[in-house]
Amino acid sequence: MFSRNEITEANRWCYLIILLTGWVVFSSCVSSTLNTTGSNSLTDNEAYAEIKAIAGKLENSGDPAAYEMLVEKSAVFINAYPKYKRVDEVYYLLSTGLMQLDRIEEGIEVFEELIRYYPAADYVEPSLLTLGLAYDKVGEHEKADRLYEKWRQYWDNGGRISDMYNVRAIPSTFLIDGAGVVRRVNLRGSALEMAVAELVRENLEN
Repeated sequence: MFSRNEITEANRWCYLIILLTGWVVFSSCVSSTLNTTGSNSLTDNEAYAEIKAIAGKLENSGDPAAYEMLVEKSAVFINAYPKYKRVDEVYYLLSTGLMQLDRIEEGIEVFEELIRYYPAADYVEPSLLTLGLAYDKVGEHEKADRLYEKWRQYWDNGGRISDMYNVRAIPSTFLIDGAGVVRRVNLRGSALEMAVAELVRENLEN
């Protein structure tokens, strides 16, 4: 038979062992969770580079699945890094991606948010034209006209903008679809008429 003191001492050791075991299990769970989170998370620069890589691939392909991925990753990025130095570009990519997926209303909301929260950002200027085209597409023509009036004109003395858009003569022509994408450049005469007719047919089919 054990004495009362021996039983009390044994109970203390049992409690201590249980507490230590629980602490070890808890610590290992927390450590495992932190390691898993750290291994799967990206820095802001890495996440931005990933989005840019997807957008780069889409220049030569109109894969809807890739656009879905661009939209998903861009939306996550904006929520995670609202103060990132190039967040306005990610807004622009998200908006245009939504337009390409024919989610026009959502694209408009993203453009409006960009202009409201980052009015002086670089990508606000190109967003005005694309947003105007989106307004036209949903029948809000007065809103579109107000945006077109804000579209600035530049004296491109250094040729930076003309090089960007492959302008080789003035006037130059740009055939732009309903999503704000430049489809053809510098067409003349019957070639321009045929391209416009083809784009109109495409819009009617969609």
